Amino acid sequence: MVCSPGFTSRGGPTFLGSVFSFLLVLCYCVLPMLIIGTKVFFWGSEQGAELMRCGTCGFAGQFIRKTGMRFITLFFIIPTIPISGVMHVAECPQCKTRYKAQ
Repeated sequence: MVCSPGFTSRGGPTFLGSVFSFLLVLCYCVLPMLIIGTKVFFWGSEQGAELMRCGTCGFAGQFIRKTGMRFITLFFIIPTIPISGVMHVAECPQCKTRYKAQ
């Protein structure tokens, strides 16, 4: 008697058939639910020494200097793989607009 792959001669699934079924469910049902995105995570903050003016709100004063890095994220929350180098920004303390620092 000739059997199709993954089934025994009695019609029940073999171990290989079960694994194949599991992989199909994983690829078509579970993996698309893992939402992948990118996000910049910042750490450390210190007052800048120079005075700057914000182009958005017009605030003139010392901005907050921050350091950060862009990551590929799971569910837009969990950082997994860094995709950029370290970046430095200056943040307006009033409206939170960020500008690239030199």
